[in-house]
Amino acid sequence: MSDDSDDYLADSPGAAQPIRLVQKASNDSNKLARREAYDHENRRHQNQMELEAARFRHEKGMKDADVTMAKIKIEAMGHSLFFYFGVVAVVGLGTAFMVAWIRQILS
Repeated sequence: MSDDSDDYLADSPGAAQPIRLVQKASNDSNKLARREAYDHENRRHQNQMELEAARFRHEKGMKDADVTMAKIKIEAMGHSLFFYFGVVAVVGLGTAFMVAWIRQILS
């Protein structure tokens, strides 16, 4: 009897549907599990890389801070020198034009 019913269920179009749904759900859960494992591995690897980077920064210590401060000071000095020479040039040109204008008026 079970052989006849199995043949009947296998031949009926709606009988395979629950099996397909179970297989699809199983495949989806497998995909989800693989995706979660992949994401977990990526997070673990990223955390490990961040820890190594933090350890590297810690080992370098104040060297980076000193280099950064030196760069900032040089840049600030360069900006202030540029500003200083600009002011000197403007004042010098203004003075030269003023002297030339006064000489022209007096002569």
